[in-house]
This record gives sequence, C-alpha cells and structure tokens, in this order.
Amino acid sequence: MKCTLCGREKFNIVKKRIRDSHVHSVVTCKKCGLVQLSPRPSLKKEQEFYDKNLQSKNILSPTDIKTITLNSLHDTNRRADFVGKHCNKKSHILDIGSGDGLFLKEMEGRGYNITGLEVSKERRETSKKVAKAKVLDINLLKDQPPADFKKFDGVTLIHVLEHIIDPVLFLQNIAKNFLKKDGSIIIEVPNLDDLLVVENKQYDAFYWQRGHVFYFNKKTLTQVVKKGGFLIKSFEYVQRYGLENFMHWQVKGKPQIDKPTFQIEGEYKWLEDYYKSYLCKIGKSDTMIIVIKP
Repeated sequence: MKCTLCGREKFNIVKKRIRDSHVHSVVTCKKCGLVQLSPRPSLKKEQEFYDKNLQSKNILSPTDIKTITLNSLHDTNRRADFVGKHCNKKSHILDIGSGDGLFLKEMEGRGYNITGLEVSKERRETSKKVAKAKVLDINLLKDQPPADFKKFDGVTLIHVLEHIIDPVLFLQNIAKNFLKKDGSIIIEVPNLDDLLVVENKQYDAFYWQRGHVFYFNKKTLTQVVKKGGFLIKSFEYVQRYGLENFMHWQVKGKPQIDKPTFQIEGEYKWLEDYYKSYLCKIGKSDTMIIVIKP
C-alpha cells in the first residue's frame, strides 16, 4: 500500500486492532505522517459498506430517526449557523454525504436552496422521509454528472472526507464538476489530536473504526487540500462534545451513546465555555473546520 499523500510505502503501526473489524489496522506514514486505515478498502468494498449503512450498524445501537434528530440538534444548528456565515440565501448549496437528511431539513427551514448527495442507498431512502431536498446518487470518485448539470455556489463535507479512499482526487472532482469557480468548500472532520484520544485508554480503543479511512490533524489536512490545488480561506478548531461527555469517559470509560452531551447550560455554562475554548486554543479539540477554494 502506498501513502495517498506522498506515495511512500513504509508505515508505523498506530493501532493493531480497531473496534469493528478484525482485518484492518491503523498506520502512519513514516514520511508525511498521514494516519490511515490498512489495508485501504477498494471502491467496490466501500460502495457495499455504505449501501448497507454498515458504519452505523457496526458501531451504534439501533436508533429511530426522532432520537437521532434530537441528539443531533446542537450539531445541526451549529453547522447551519457556520454555513450561513459563508453562503447567502441566494446560494445553491450541495451537501455531500447528506446522510439521513437532518442538515438538509434544517437548511431548508432557514430558506436555503440545498441539494444532497449520498452514496448510501439506505440513507437516501431515510432522507426522503426527513427532507424535501433532492438527493443525488453520484460517486465522486468514478461518476460524471449529467451534461446539463448546474454547478453549486458552495459545497459542504460534514464528516465525510475521512471516509474517502482518495481524498485529493475527491476534492479535485468536486472543484471540476460541482463547484462554481468562485465557490467554496466547507469541510468538517474529526481532529486526530483530540485530547481524549491521548488521555483516555477506553476512548482510544473506541476511536478507531472501519469507516474512517484517514485520520487528520491540522498538518495533514492542510497537506491534503494543498496537494489538491486549493487555497485555504479559513481554519478553526471546534469542540463538539461537552465537559460532561469528557467526565463520563474519565469516570465510566464509555460513550454517552443514548444521549450525548454537547453543551451544559445554566449556572455552569462558563465552565463549559472555558473547557471548549481552551481545547480549541491548544489545538486539542475533537473537530476541525477548514474552508477552501480552487
């Protein structure tokens, strides 16, 4: 296997076993430091994986769409607010990896013209029940859009890029086939430098999964977008999960699966705000957002 970023074939083992696959490990490139799944899945295997929605089925308990909506509300609103700062309501937005359609529904409710794109057959069916937005079935690594296809002012990739077997080509195909020349791509991904990964052994065992082909930090994410020929408009760290979630891991050693905590309100909100802002300041938050343009 060659490193997607630099082509090197020598790696160090990061994790011999991951929680939902006995045939995969996680390695880091000795030259550029990009952390990646080994062996890397084929395009065919990836299509099968997502058609059957195996990421969710492998790592999450069965949950109805109403519960998913409530648990995701804080994240959905935060993301919609962020996109609103970069795209006006006249913009035509493409949400790649639109999943169950929760973000599509929220953006529709705010008056945006938004279209989804989802390779998972099962999730496309769910999305039809959640949002009115059209959802495309196009694989950006192999499919071409129709000849009369209209390009978009903005593209969102919300926890998508880490799932893609060739992220550089993926971004280049977005710019070539889906994005207007003056458009922007908004990318949100997990941060490999997340404090919990280092500080909590149980979380470290939980963190690595089959669905994530790559694990980025600021350095390697920046290298990927620059190799694709993009300019960086902005970068920021974001802490999604709250202090209560951190303490839950420290005390109980397991995730808040049924109802994750994103934000403490009321008397202790100041402590929550300090916790999140400090992690972002030192680059140890759980999430990164980068905005790029061709």
